[in-house]
Amino acid sequence: MDRIIFKGVTCRLATYRVMGEDRPALYYIDAPDQQTMLEAGFSEVHYGLWARILTDEELEEVLDMYAIKEMFREFEFNEKPERLISEVNGLALPEDYLSFMSEHNGGEGPLGENNYGRFYKLEELKEINDEYDVQNSWPGYIVIGGIDDALWAYSPDRRIYCQIDSCNTGEDTYYTISDSLEGFLIKMDEELAD
Repeated sequence: MDRIIFKGVTCRLATYRVMGEDRPALYYIDAPDQQTMLEAGFSEVHYGLWARILTDEELEEVLDMYAIKEMFREFEFNEKPERLISEVNGLALPEDYLSFMSEHNGGEGPLGENNYGRFYKLEELKEINDEYDVQNSWPGYIVIGGIDDALWAYSPDRRIYCQIDSCNTGEDTYYTISDSLEGFLIKMDEELAD
């Protein structure tokens, strides 16, 4: 498996034998400093070998991170934003989205095996939401991206991501609903595979 970033530490996923059983583990490659590595739960399992033995839940989290990394393999990201905004038209943007945008500020390209789309730049969100008249057409939602007639949106009140058919204003046209950005992207790719 390629390198991944886990709690600020660059590492790779493999296994480590614990009491005769192979357990999933992250092996340390690099970190900004030793404190970051220690706070991420890495310990010296053998002289000079630092690793973190994973629980089943942590393994699932790492595999999801890897799936997202693979999903964006061919995606063309924008430069980091000059400044972060936390709301559009009085509606708060979610933390997982802001974390993603703070590194990439959107972009466009293939997403996974079956999808293609774009995330709008943070500095364009107000203008895009005004152009689509989101406040009146889909009150309580913020459009963050999409492709063609499918808009990607977030509702702070409902705490969901969804796709919206831009040619319709009824809530029955909302689909691919998820409570996280990661889940939303994975679900979109899976739905397009069918």
